[in-house]
Amino acid sequence: MSLLLAVNPANLPLSRVKYNNNGSICRGYSKEPIEINGYSCVRYIWFYPEGTLDNFEVADSTIINNIPIPARSKKFLTPDGVLDCVWFSRDVLVQGYFCPGGNCKEATGFHPNGQLRYVFPREPVEINGILCYPSGMTGVYFYPEGNLKSCYVYQDVDIQGKHYKKATQLQFSQLGEIIGSQRPSFFYRLFWWHIMYGLVKIIF
Repeated sequence: MSLLLAVNPANLPLSRVKYNNNGSICRGYSKEPIEINGYSCVRYIWFYPEGTLDNFEVADSTIINNIPIPARSKKFLTPDGVLDCVWFSRDVLVQGYFCPGGNCKEATGFHPNGQLRYVFPREPVEINGILCYPSGMTGVYFYPEGNLKSCYVYQDVDIQGKHYKKATQLQFSQLGEIIGSQRPSFFYRLFWWHIMYGLVKIIF
């Protein structure tokens, strides 16, 4: 779905309006839902310099490309209006995977064809026999056709004749062959995956 319509802020009931240097609208606020280019938007609404929608909270629950988007979720669009990612307001099941929602603002990304691009699972998730690591700092990535592109393994595992330790990142070809691997240091994993992610969850 493409949204190439620029927005004239003078025609929108927005408050707290902020403008770009070129005079185009950057951001506005609406306490009540307003419709822009077919979307029911509420609260802070952001625009690209060209005037097209950038990101906004959805006022009502909706379904786009078979993706359930609960009310108060935040949607991010590409400059030509294609869904790029969503901050879900609650946990949502998308294409067989639980995508985290809530105040932590963990993004779930999508390819232009509507297929999952990445997700940050809260629990270990098994894909193609591989148990993937859950963390707000390490995502599971997919190809547009839905095949696994990369993940961190949750436990020691033997794949395609090789042994990989827990927390190793594996990169796959579209045919499922391993084309790369790397393992972050212990201190990196401890600080970013556990301490920082834990603090973010407590704050939000």
